[in-house]
Order: sequence, then structure tokens, then C-alpha cells
Amino acid sequence: MREHDMFRCPEKYQNQLFLTPADIKEIMGLGNNLTYTFLKKAEFRTEKIGGKLLIFANSFWDWYNGEVS
Repeated sequence: MREHDMFRCPEKYQNQLFLTPADIKEIMGLGNNLTYTFLKKAEFRTEKIGGKLLIFANSFWDWYNGEVS
């Protein structure tokens, strides 16, 4: 993560390179089905790696903080 991103996300997530769907569920306050629906239409970078969906933390926090145009 870039240095400025470290202060724009909860401390729990500051050193993570990737977030999981469970993290997004907690952050956004969504249910299971809505979380995956949300991630399919995500405006931030996600990748399926080894059968697991991962969210690039810096991309998510930029979007979350309104830095993506």
C-alpha cells in the first residue's frame, strides 16, 4: 500500500496487500450473497487466484475513499 492509504483504512487492514470477500463483507456491512454480487461488479481490482477471489487492498481503499474517478 502507498503510505497515504495507510491512514485511510481501519488499522486492522493497514498492512494487508489483499482483502478477502469476508473482509469486504465486514467493511461494507453486506450479507454473503450481496457481497459476491457487489464484487462481480467491482470498480476496483480483483483477481481469482487458486480458486479464491482476492481484492487488491490499495485499489479497494482508493475506490472506498473516493479516489477513483
